Amino acid sequence: MGYSEYMRAFARQAIQGMWMTGFDISGNNAQMSLRGGLLNPELLPSFIKRLNQEKVMRGKKFSSLQMQQNKVEPGKPAGRTYVEFTLVTEHAGEEK
Repeated sequence: MGYSEYMRAFARQAIQGMWMTGFDISGNNAQMSLRGGLLNPELLPSFIKRLNQEKVMRGKKFSSLQMQQNKVEPGKPAGRTYVEFTLVTEHAGEEK
């Protein structure tokens, strides 16, 4: 399966106030990480729930979530604050 089905799934689950900045898919589509930003961190659970309903995401479970406030660079005007996130699926065959 190519990456286009993943990109279509991500596009169908677009939520206002959330954006993706990157994704990596490796290991014959077994491992995935998503990176992005949120104006409101409460949007992320809804995105994950909706994304998990996509056919291309069947059998994939997110096992890691990292979130942090965006960094304001010294000397630059502070822009709108947001939260950066990284989601990672569990490795195929990983034991819990």
